[in-house]
Amino acid sequence: APTEAPTVVPTDKPTVVPTNKPTVKPTQQATTKKVTVKRVKVKSASKKKVSAKVKISLKKVKGATKYQVQISTSKNFKKVLVKKTVKKLSFTVKSSKIKNKKKLYVRAKAIKVVGKKSYTGKWSKAKKVKVK
Repeated sequence: APTEAPTVVPTDKPTVVPTNKPTVKPTQQATTKKVTVKRVKVKSASKKKVSAKVKISLKKVKGATKYQVQISTSKNFKKVLVKKTVKKLSFTVKSSKIKNKKKLYVRAKAIKVVGKKSYTGKWSKAKKVKVK
């Protein structure tokens, strides 16, 4: 009888270790589902008429590591002229495609990187670029 008791104790320990691991994995999955990135707002966007540069400033989104910006001639972004990912909130986008354009629209979305995964927020509302 005393030899059976030590064999029961080691089998108890291995069963405890595997049950700990599955409980860790679902909590990690639950946290990844909770990662939400708020919608970014384009504060201002302006360019000079002949210029190939657009000056853009965004409103900060808490937890966002970078922002993706698109510039288009259509409000619904059917044809995107420029696509750029930036880390700053105020920046200029330079492209020959936007030169001499009178109507331009800008939209942006926030990107949050957690570990190796990146989560994106929804696109902001299209902001019309002020052509000076």
